[in-house]
Amino acid sequence: MGCAVAKAEPGNKAPVAKATKPAATTKPAATKPTPPVAATGAGAAAAATTEKEAKGKEGKAKAKPKQAQEGDQIGGHGGALSLVFEGEKVLKPNGNPKEVDFYKRVEAGEVPLVTKYSLCPKFYGTEVRETEYGKIEYFIMQDAFHGFKHPSILDMKMGQQTWHAECTPDKRQKHIEQDSKCSTGKYGFRFCGMKVYDIKEGKPIKFDKKFGWYSLDDQTMTESITTFLNDGATLRTDIIPAFLERMQQAREFLSGGGWQFFASSLLFAYDEPGGHPPVVYMIDFAHAVQLSDPSGSDPGYCFGIDQLMKFFTAIQAAHPAPQ
Repeated sequence: MGCAVAKAEPGNKAPVAKATKPAATTKPAATKPTPPVAATGAGAAAAATTEKEAKGKEGKAKAKPKQAQEGDQIGGHGGALSLVFEGEKVLKPNGNPKEVDFYKRVEAGEVPLVTKYSLCPKFYGTEVRETEYGKIEYFIMQDAFHGFKHPSILDMKMGQQTWHAECTPDKRQKHIEQDSKCSTGKYGFRFCGMKVYDIKEGKPIKFDKKFGWYSLDDQTMTESITTFLNDGATLRTDIIPAFLERMQQAREFLSGGGWQFFASSLLFAYDEPGGHPPVVYMIDFAHAVQLSDPSGSDPGYCFGIDQLMKFFTAIQAAHPAPQ
């Protein structure tokens, strides 16, 4: 697994990341370039491509012409299931009515802590559009990255269980085996897509979906998370307090809000220095379950947040941001 280690420079200067970003590639050759490998040698390799390459791959299956920002999509599906970005809004194909139902409940104030802390993007309703794939119903929500100059984005799938009640027996078993082998089982979270804007290179680096999956000890997981915070010029520990505050708000809801989530994510984003403030949102509610106990908790999700906060806190302590 490719990940980079950021080291602090001596003196009063902000810690400078010594990580070597994966080299950008042009048109794929017969032999793929070798991706970087973690110092420990553990895990799966992380293939990095430039945003131009990523767009080229996705361009074969665009859902709508207005996808100028589609480079901000780091996970999910392509083709008819691609996200469509329009100004301050993003349109997502409505593949599961449970997700729309959850957003409607939040907007109606039926999930108080989510509304209070704005834990998920705003919801603007649904709309049916004619596309090259036929009629598609989209639900419309806030674009979490609107106003960012050069966002670095991390989609972290949360919880110790990704299968849900509607899974077939075969799919359930597949999820159980997968969860037990990657960081989901041990830490309660796993990387599900990441893009880091490299300030020195002046371009975003997009990582393979399975980057960080097999970081199964504290050292390699720290390296993987540090890679996200490394913008090529600085180790961005200055944004960690904002991340911790948002995670604590999400945990407050999850520890007694009466809901449980499967295959849901926390979406992290930060901008270049002086740009948009960092954000964290809960996303992906297709398998949201309202518990019979209105004060019930989601222990797997809470465990994942606790572990993730532990890693961010340790990185912050090791590389304090200059005052």
